[in-house]
Amino acid sequence: MNNHVQEQFKKSYIFEDPNNPRLVKMLADYKLKEVIAPGTSELDQLFLLSTWVFNWIARFGKPTMQTEEAVTILENAHDNLFYCSHYVAVFVAAATGLGWQARAISQAIQETDYRGSYHNVVEVWSRQFNRWIFIDPTHNNVFTRDGIPLNCYEIGRDWFRHKGANLLIVMGQEKKEYTVKDFPLIVREFFHKDGQVGIMDKGMDKFAIHAWPPTNCYLKPDEKRTMERWDDWDAPIIINGFDNNWEDKWEELAPYYKNE
Repeated sequence: MNNHVQEQFKKSYIFEDPNNPRLVKMLADYKLKEVIAPGTSELDQLFLLSTWVFNWIARFGKPTMQTEEAVTILENAHDNLFYCSHYVAVFVAAATGLGWQARAISQAIQETDYRGSYHNVVEVWSRQFNRWIFIDPTHNNVFTRDGIPLNCYEIGRDWFRHKGANLLIVMGQEKKEYTVKDFPLIVREFFHKDGQVGIMDKGMDKFAIHAWPPTNCYLKPDEKRTMERWDDWDAPIIINGFDNNWEDKWEELAPYYKNE
């Protein structure tokens, strides 16, 4: 296993301080410990948190505020439109404060110029499964295989190699299960009724390329850099599954270090 590369990635990554006073206040103000308290397993709790973010940011559409600061998004969610990056920023901040290691990931289609995202999602280190797992608070879902939640690279590999034949899509607090044969899975309308938000074939093509911005800090109101623009960061890790025909062992890729 390429532990050296993974350790370099981990050491260069800028982690949010879970004791950041702004984060501690956010958890208290929005009673987020109470939000996840009913969960009887870690995955239950993650779904409770994802469902809360999904419901709190209810007006999906072209953003009417330019921010990726979690508290600002929460304070203004009922009067503004927000995109996937805003769901991710709030979820990552909340999950960090609640004791998880969580990080944003920008996704892109194969034809991208590698300069910006087409969608943004989250990976969380799961103590329950001892692995990194994907969760998308914009669509409120995870992907599983044989009962195990998958990470971004695994999902992309299965989609592009097998058209998702081995994937189970688990959605919402009720954890309803679907397969790719059920696409499209619509979760909401755009706020101005100009489209639908959901999981569909075209959207799955965004699993071709993943970029890990080198921080999970989303509590700086003056921060101008964004997960949307990869050029904002000196050294984002970018993995294109097609580069090696999806044959990389995901456990050896730099972002998939063991969180021990």
